[in-house]
Amino acid sequence: MARKSIPCHQTKNCKKMPETRAEYLSGFYKTDRILPIITLTLYFGADEWDAPRDLHSMLTADEDILRFVDNYHLHLIAPAEIRDEDFAKFHTELSLALKYVKYSKDKKKLRDMVNEDTAFCSVSRKTADMVNVVTSSNLHYDNGEERVDMCEAIEGIRNDAKAEGVEEGILKTLIGLVKDGILTIADAAKRADMTVPEFEEKTGLKA
Repeated sequence: MARKSIPCHQTKNCKKMPETRAEYLSGFYKTDRILPIITLTLYFGADEWDAPRDLHSMLTADEDILRFVDNYHLHLIAPAEIRDEDFAKFHTELSLALKYVKYSKDKKKLRDMVNEDTAFCSVSRKTADMVNVVTSSNLHYDNGEERVDMCEAIEGIRNDAKAEGVEEGILKTLIGLVKDGILTIADAAKRADMTVPEFEEKTGLKA
């Protein structure tokens, strides 16, 4: 049985023949329409955005000139400007990343926020790596982990800070004892579990 052919103009996916030479050469018909493309700028800083947000703000010209210049606006996503209740509008881990960036300069608020939001208990390695880089947080987690507990990672930062503080206090005490003539640099280096050159480099003292 012979198949009945359907005229091209009756199918949805078939364009009609071009009516003009311009349509033929360009492949674009007068009835064609295109979808808009929206460009979003994602700012990964914790500070408020203080740069221009439209083209006119970047130009030096009289209003009589500017009215002939199209003004292109910046569609900006800045963590510091997002209200806490609006982070839920992001349906991926981007919400967690932006929330982390927003509070990255306030260590107490950051720890409280991460501990209160259970979503931070298991984030992808890629998200953890991203916030670690853009905020210079020095988070601690194993290289082989696919999911990261941000609560534990931040706790590692606090423990390191405590250890650094203790080490700094010990060194200050040892420096004072060396300057007072109570200890030699060799004795102080031994108590600090360092070699003499390491102690000298760390403290600036010379034997």
